[in-house]
Amino acid sequence: MKKKRFFKIVFLFFLIVTSGTLVRCGEKPEAEKEPNDSFFTATPLAEGRAMQGFLASATDRDYYTFRVDEPAVIDIELSAIKGVNHAFQVWRQFKGQELLKHIDDSRKSSPERFCNLYCAPGTYFILVMHGDRDTPTGNSENPYLLKYKSRRYSREEAEPNDAISTATRVEENKEIKGYFSPAFNRMNDKGDAPMREEDWYEFRVSLDDFRAKLVTINLTGVPGVNATLSLYDAKKELVAHSDSTGSGEGESLRDIGISSEDRYYIMVASKSFESNHDSPYKLSLTTNEYDEGSELEPNNDIARSTALADGDIHAKIFPEGDIDFFRHTAGKGRSFYSITAAPPESLDLVMTIIGKNRQKIFEIDNGGPGESETFPNALLEPEFYVMVSAKRGQFDKGDSYVLSAKNYAFSDNYEIEPNDSRDKANRVVRKIIRGYISKKHDLDYYLLEYSKRVKITLEIDGVPGAEMKISVTDPAGYEIRSEELSGDRSIQVTEMIDGRGYLIIEALRENYERPYQVRIREE
Repeated sequence: MKKKRFFKIVFLFFLIVTSGTLVRCGEKPEAEKEPNDSFFTATPLAEGRAMQGFLASATDRDYYTFRVDEPAVIDIELSAIKGVNHAFQVWRQFKGQELLKHIDDSRKSSPERFCNLYCAPGTYFILVMHGDRDTPTGNSENPYLLKYKSRRYSREEAEPNDAISTATRVEENKEIKGYFSPAFNRMNDKGDAPMREEDWYEFRVSLDDFRAKLVTINLTGVPGVNATLSLYDAKKELVAHSDSTGSGEGESLRDIGISSEDRYYIMVASKSFESNHDSPYKLSLTTNEYDEGSELEPNNDIARSTALADGDIHAKIFPEGDIDFFRHTAGKGRSFYSITAAPPESLDLVMTIIGKNRQKIFEIDNGGPGESETFPNALLEPEFYVMVSAKRGQFDKGDSYVLSAKNYAFSDNYEIEPNDSRDKANRVVRKIIRGYISKKHDLDYYLLEYSKRVKITLEIDGVPGAEMKISVTDPAGYEIRSEELSGDRSIQVTEMIDGRGYLIIEALRENYERPYQVRIREE
């Protein structure tokens, strides 16, 4: 009994506190004037003055009306009713009555609020009603309090802006504010996110001489809300999305490439139906001219790859989960390429080289955070792709990585990867071999073939900072001689080859930048 009485006292205190925000000290609320169960019998509602009413029966519906004479933003509050899930709707008088918003958080004994309805001059209605959660039950003992207040409209979203068709215009370099209010949009019946409250904004991009521009969109954080930020094109197709931070933190879309003059749309939403009626977010938009030395987002799939020339290109991994594709098309015929992705200290990159047929050729994941990923000797056709990503959970909205692709002419004395097994061994056709350590614990196999038994001497020049094991095998691949080589020293290995054998160079410590060299001399 004591426990039950305690909770009753706590609930009464809650009702007093929430009602106290609607009624000023010493002020007596007005009473609804029944019958007010239609638009035509609506009770007039004065700004700033609380109205007391009852949902006395399961079918009770209370209509109120107010008028706006100049553009304004309206904040509507409805206090809780003990044991009742109630809701309210906002209507506008326009060629009849037009429903603007349906507010219902589906909780019993809970207040409702909508803090930022944009009102052009005209007549409006508020309908207080039972919510959808439970079977409606009347309560003729506990009243609700309804109140609205207004403020001047200036640089703010124009609710309802819940769809592309009602998007609020946002201008470059001019900040605009909005609210995560209400928590649910009962009029949103879209299959992918039903009842999600969405704020839509529209902007246009003009291009100079048809040159692409980079758009950056920043959204500030709001306490208690985990926000998401999305960009759509005029065809309502998703261009970019950001959900990389947590509750109370902002989101950004940075340097998104825009290559056609058209309308674009920004969508702001909370991730899990959170709301904040008191603290606004701020949304801003800036543009810059596109520099061909930078990536052109979105390039998250191979069809939208950024052009990659034989030089440096700067790019960012942002937001979390970002993947960047680049397409190389310059040149004629097969060439060797040295491809490097140099990250900031915050990122551990993975680089993948993809052929013209869109099949993966090499994946490079040799370094750690802040260390470059390099493939020094990829033999490729002129058209190929490079995909760059970061390890799970990593992103950097401030610092760029640098991707470079440098080619050098094909020569048959250069090592051709992959050659990390006997069946993939490079056949030696010249007296000089130039090869690279291409990955951790790299193995390079070379096939030595002669028409007879021959004695050969191998002169091997090492690589600064690297260590290698040099092995010679018999025709079956069994090791008959091995030596270790450290740094940029040179060693000689002399051995008999019975018509056929293998030279194996194994990396014990890597240096991906410099080649080793092998000179072969027959005795």
